[in-house]
Amino acid sequence: MDVRKTRWVALLAALALGIIFAGAALGAEKLLVCGPCSRSFLPVAEKAVADLGLSGKVQVAKTSCLGDCAGAPVLEFRGQVYSRMTEGKLKDLLRKAKL
Repeated sequence: MDVRKTRWVALLAALALGIIFAGAALGAEKLLVCGPCSRSFLPVAEKAVADLGLSGKVQVAKTSCLGDCAGAPVLEFRGQVYSRMTEGKLKDLLRKAKL
């Protein structure tokens, strides 16, 4: 196989893998953590999701300001903003969501 074909095959394989991995998260619900005031809560949220075995069902992401800096940590889930979040409160919220 010549070099151009090898590069083309490698590019297609990488693209296919990207589509597969992106597709896994397409059906996931978004758990948005306020970036400006709550970015330190991001690893806590990721751990809570992993502890509950919801990594394929809930995607944790940082977002722009959610407008409640005084109540940090702040996150948004299913269109609802939650403030003064803790790991325990988040786990309760996710359990009640019945994912």
